[in-house]
Amino acid sequence: MSNAPGQTHSSARGGVSHAQRQGRNGSTRLGSFLHNAISSLYKRSASRDLADVPRLILLVCAGLTVFGVIMVLSASSVSMISQGMSPFSQVTRQVMFAALGAAALGAIAVLKVQRYRKMWVVNILLALAILAQLAVLAIGTDINGNRNWIRFSGIQIQPSEFSKLAIVLWMAMVMTRQGSKLKEKTSRAIFPALFGLLPLMLLILAGKDLGTVIVYAFIFLGMVYIAGANRKTMVWLSIILIVSAIVGSISSSNRRERLMSVFGVCTGSVCDQSQAGGVALATGGFWGVGLGQSRQKYNYLPEAHNDYIFAIIGEELGLLGTLTVVLLYLGLIYCALRIIARTADPFIRIATGGIIAWLSTQAIVNMAMVSGILPVIGVPLPFISYGGSSLISSMLAAGMLYAFARQTPLVGGPIPAADLTKQTPREVRRANEDWKRRLSLQAIVEDERLQLQEAGGSLGKDYWGEGLLRRVKELPSWLGITQRQREHTRKTYEQRAQARADRAAERRREAEHQEVLAHEEQRIQRERQRLREQRFQEEHPNGLHTHERVPQLRRKGDVQPASRPSQGRQRSTPADHEDTIPLQNLQKRTNANRARHRSSSSGRLPAGLRPLHPQPGSQTSSSGQPSAGTSRQIRRQQPSQSRQNPRGRKPGQGGSRS
Repeated sequence: MSNAPGQTHSSARGGVSHAQRQGRNGSTRLGSFLHNAISSLYKRSASRDLADVPRLILLVCAGLTVFGVIMVLSASSVSMISQGMSPFSQVTRQVMFAALGAAALGAIAVLKVQRYRKMWVVNILLALAILAQLAVLAIGTDINGNRNWIRFSGIQIQPSEFSKLAIVLWMAMVMTRQGSKLKEKTSRAIFPALFGLLPLMLLILAGKDLGTVIVYAFIFLGMVYIAGANRKTMVWLSIILIVSAIVGSISSSNRRERLMSVFGVCTGSVCDQSQAGGVALATGGFWGVGLGQSRQKYNYLPEAHNDYIFAIIGEELGLLGTLTVVLLYLGLIYCALRIIARTADPFIRIATGGIIAWLSTQAIVNMAMVSGILPVIGVPLPFISYGGSSLISSMLAAGMLYAFARQTPLVGGPIPAADLTKQTPREVRRANEDWKRRLSLQAIVEDERLQLQEAGGSLGKDYWGEGLLRRVKELPSWLGITQRQREHTRKTYEQRAQARADRAAERRREAEHQEVLAHEEQRIQRERQRLREQRFQEEHPNGLHTHERVPQLRRKGDVQPASRPSQGRQRSTPADHEDTIPLQNLQKRTNANRARHRSSSSGRLPAGLRPLHPQPGSQTSSSGQPSAGTSRQIRRQQPSQSRQNPRGRKPGQGGSRS
């Protein structure tokens, strides 16, 4: 069978048309393209890991700053017009602050790490920060109940924002100098760092700025964790800081009202800001009402351009805009984590941890405050909220991250090929220097990996792939669910189960012992009863006489039945007399002996008794009437007499006593 024109032998054999083959080839090419793109991206990110981090830091900071300028213009224009000012007055100042921050970022980024890691530089920065806070308490300006500002010719400066960078460098230097002492004895590394941290926190708290103090506390926790503190130390520090925050929150009536607003029980004017922020977020929906179309900025939401600018973002740009802001902050956190994971310098690692704890804590607290999860504590949103102090200090922190990323050695790679026809000697020299930095880091990375395995709180070398899986596996140990604790829990459970089984077996043995004692007591009672019967038979071999009573032998617990004359009276109880049991067989024998004795000795009855069937005319009184005792005996024995009468004889014949 010949093939059709334009159809190959293989396609004819497989029964696949040309169009189907083209579709399959197209899908294969698309899959290959996606696979190659993802592979090249992964290889590029693996080979040039930290080379892209500085650029990503600049990109994230630029995006957040530009986004903040636009939102400040949208949020502040209405309030400026209502005050009779230009709608661009505040955004102009924000642009000026952004330019100063960019200059500060560039200045600190070009400096080498060795320049500002010297002890005298760190001491000078810390001293200036403490003096600035003292000046705030002396000549500061109160704004919204907080004394945290200094005014110079129309410009307000918040020294506590710049003090964060000084305290980060101070704690990084102290913990780096302590080295492995933090793992051996935590107090040797923590207490020296507190000498510079506590004065600043107390001075800021004296100005009633609790939000900034909370940010300082989280910076301290983050740096202690990155430095290698163990789990027990972190738990105790967290408990102390949480208790301190609660005490500080309830120490003021204003703070108490703000704290109660989280639970929805606040009705005063203090809660108007948080309620208006919630309304703004709820109004935005997913897409928002549109840029510049916010309704809450018309003097309904106080500080709409400052601390509550995130609410305006949610109202105008919706959930999409808020998620964009969150992703930008996550990108900055990613850059910091990559620096921590790849650097071999402990100072860079600890300082980077402090910076990212600072920026991420401020962002999370501000978003939670606007969303109503946390009370209003006056923490600005980094890079976005209006304010020169917050923006410039955040740009300085980003510049330091850029310097750390730029000066951190890269992961090893191949020797760069020099092409003098296309490269200048300077470019070749620079490429060789980069390769030397990569090559020298190989041994450092291996040593650092071994050291980090022994550090309980330090971050691992890799955060993705195997490193992430390792961290997930180590999560139970961080939560206290170690193998030793699981074994201890299992043994404790087995011991408790064994103890319950032992108690049950002991109760069973006790019940069996009581049962044996009861059977033994019954046997003893039966033996005593048998001895009583034997002794009674020995004393009365011929049975009982008519006038004798048969002893009622009873057992304890039985009640004697009431006789006919005693009916109507109170019965005797077992406690009134000794309990015995009647002996049926003995009673039967006694009754038989009594009958034999009565029939054999009917003529020798005791005085006062007469035979039941006397002969006619025998033993009557002189008056012909029976005696009183005889009458009583006759009345008592009438049932027996009626039973002994012949069936054909009447009661008055032959035995009458008329």
